This record gives sequence, structure tokens and C-alpha cells, in this order.
Amino acid sequence: MSFPETKEFENALSAVEITSERPDGPHDVYFDPRNEFSDKGVPVVSEQNLPTSEILYLKYPDDGLSKEALVLRIQREMKNAGCESNSTIALFVLGLIADSRPYGQSAVEHANSVIANHTVAAQVHHYKILPVMLNDADAGRFSFGNVRYELFDPNNILYWINKGQLKSAYPIDIRQLRGRICFRRQPRAASIIDFTWFERGSRISKREMLLKNAFIDQYYNEVFRCLVPLLQQDVLDCFQLLEAVAIVYFDDKIFHSFPDALDLGFFMWDRKTTWAVCHVRGPAPVEKIVAPKALQPQIDRLEKDYGFKKMIKESGFGHSIQVYVRLLQRAQRHWHQERSDEAFLHFMIGLDMLFGVDGSNVESVTKRVAVLVHRQIGESFDNQVKVLKKLYTKRSAYVHRGAGISQLDGLIVIEEICVQVLWCLLTARKSGRIVDLSDYLKKIDHLVSALLAEFPIGEEQYQILGISGVGENREIQREKRYPPR
Repeated sequence: MSFPETKEFENALSAVEITSERPDGPHDVYFDPRNEFSDKGVPVVSEQNLPTSEILYLKYPDDGLSKEALVLRIQREMKNAGCESNSTIALFVLGLIADSRPYGQSAVEHANSVIANHTVAAQVHHYKILPVMLNDADAGRFSFGNVRYELFDPNNILYWINKGQLKSAYPIDIRQLRGRICFRRQPRAASIIDFTWFERGSRISKREMLLKNAFIDQYYNEVFRCLVPLLQQDVLDCFQLLEAVAIVYFDDKIFHSFPDALDLGFFMWDRKTTWAVCHVRGPAPVEKIVAPKALQPQIDRLEKDYGFKKMIKESGFGHSIQVYVRLLQRAQRHWHQERSDEAFLHFMIGLDMLFGVDGSNVESVTKRVAVLVHRQIGESFDNQVKVLKKLYTKRSAYVHRGAGISQLDGLIVIEEICVQVLWCLLTARKSGRIVDLSDYLKKIDHLVSALLAEFPIGEEQYQILGISGVGENREIQREKRYPPR
């Protein structure tokens, strides 16, 4: 689709313009020169090169198509082209289209040409930089999935600046951020409109060029701001397994507002054109940051023993494990925030999700879980079934009568069981001999039947299910974390 070549759209787009005088009719603030970093303690670069000190407005037609209709249409056309878009992005693009239209060219023709001919496939490089300084020797780094956790090194970005390929400047001195803790994501694909052709081949003053760059800059920065939550999700996925087994508690309030936290990055396209983008958040308390080096041994162990390099994204058995891990992650977070009842409930929901998915009753679920964990925990199969039945009784009392769950009497026990179940799942997945959850449950039921009938059971039947060998230690170093345990 594209803008219809009608008189209505031609008149409406032709009437859109950027002006320094506040219009009496329909308009929006288009450009505000006030620096967003000036009052947030961030090292700001000199503002002497600001293109204007005036607030600029985007003027819409007084009649005909409304400003809402125009912005909505721009938003729709951008999404059809695969570009990130919302009402703010569409507003910025509408202004750029209006300001870049050559004299005498049809407004509709120009708008269609900009979106159709200048949409490019870009890579967005993204760093989340925290105001936490660590000594290089104490910090280390690690990569997990799509995310690297390390100290910020501005040379990775200064390289492009020094080559003269960065088409815009950061509003802050990124060299002063060296040594801060940061999350760095592998480049992500993003479709954007290339407006750097704007000034090519035209003779404009330095002020006009600065102003045009400022218009382009706010467009790219708004696109970047919309992509910031994707890094948040990548980091949460990265820490998902680590949290589920209580290796670490990751305080994700850093994403919602860490004092002086910065999202920094750049777009790159055509292998040579880059544009700097930056976004800053306001303040909020965060409990702690774990040094990357402190997590490396656990990451290595997960990869070596369980083949776990990143969060599982596949279907089938891997997807079932992922859902289970998310429930354990939520349970651990509830526990950390001293909501013991909710933590207990989420642990139990995790077991039900896996072992009661086929409508099995408590009797069947407890036996399935018991056969997986009893050897590692050091209990007989029969005693482990009794322990699990007591936990289900506690859950019923909480759900139906509101009875509280004490940490020593239930929460610590159920957490240990759930973590041991996870080790079994990951080990079984690594072997590649399990098709899906249904296949896994059938093999568990076969083993349970053999145990109850006192048939001889070979070690291989345990190994297929990921059950630990006798005397095997699967415990890894976990954080001494959740007061008031």
C-alpha cells in the first residue's frame, strides 16, 4: 500500500510544514532544543553547536484530513514497510518528509518515494550502561545467549567515530563512561528509513545542516527507545535459568530506572553508515549488581554439564523446559521479595505444569516427581512420595483455607525438589533421546511401574530421563541470597 494519489491527500501533505511560530490551527511540538541529559548527572558535551534555541512546531492543514489521520497513515505505511513505528515516530517522519520535499514535487509522490525507496535493513548495536564502577581485575565478563555482561569500553564505538562514519554525535562524552558495568547485546536487525540523503547534493548552511541532523536524530533516537525493552527481555532471558536455580537474583529495576542508567548504541546500514543513539532513564533504588566474574564458573558448569548456552527457544521438549524455568524464576523472585506463600505456589504450579499436563492426579504426579529426584536428594522412592504428598496437602490448605507456608516447613523443601527436577530435564534434553514432554512422561511412568513391581532396572533407564547416578553431585554454587531464610 501507499498514499493514495488523491487531491485530499495531496492538499493535506502539502500543507504540513515545520515552523518556529506557534500556529493557531492544528499543530504539534516537533523539536525541543532542551537537552534531556542536562539535569541527570550525565557528562554532557558542550551545547554550543545546537542548531536553534527555539521550539519548532509541525503545522497541519486547517481543514481536510486531520492531523491524527495523517500521523496514523504514516504509522501504517511504515509498519507495512517493516519499520518500527508508533505515533511519535510517525510524527517525526512526517516532519522529515515535509521538510525534505523538493520544490515543485508532488507531496504524495515524495512521501511514497521516501518510505518505498529509502527504507533500509540496519543493525542496531545496544549497550545498557549502569553507574556502577568495578576494578578491571574484579569484574571479568561473560556471554550468555545474545548478551554480553562486561565493563563498558568506549573504544568499540569510538572506532566508528574515528573512521568518520558516525553521522551524528552523542550528547554525552562516552569516554567518561569507561569502566561502568554494562550489558551489550549482539547486533539486532531493524528496518529504518535512511534520511541521511537529506542534505546530499544540496548547498545548505551549517545551521540548516545541524537542524536537519537534529530532526533525523530525534527520529532514530525514538526508534531506539522503542527497541530498548527488547534488550531488557534478552537480559531477563539470559538470567532466567540462573535465577530459576537461585544462582543469582537479578534486580531488574535497573531497567525501569537506575540513577544515571544509559542506553547507548548506534544504527548501521550499508556496512558504512552509522548513526549514534542514546536514551537516559530517571532514578530508582537497586539492591545490588553482581560482578560478571562471579557468575562465570556457574555459566561454564551449565554449558559443560547440560549443554545450556542460552535460553531455549525451540518447540517440543525444549519449550516445556522453558515454561518450567519461567515459573521457577517467578517463584524465586517471590521468595526474594518475602512473599513465601506465592513462591511456594509457583513452585507447585511448575510441577503441575510438567507432570499433571495429561490430567494426572496427585498420586501420579508425586510418583513421577519422586522417581526423578529421590536418588539425588538421598531418599527412598517411597519416602520421597510421602514428602511430595505432604507438600500437596500444604498447597491445598493454602488455596482452600489460606493457611500460610513457612520457609523451613515447606518452601526450602519444594525449591530443592524443583531444582533437581530441572537438572533432570536439562540432562535429558542434552542427550537428545527425548522427543517431547509426552514421550518423557511415558518413560517416567514405565520406570515408576518397574519400581513398584520391584523389577530389575538398568542404569541406562535412569540416564535416559536425566536422573543422576548414585553418588553424583549436581549441586552448583548458589547465591546466599534471600533474607530472612
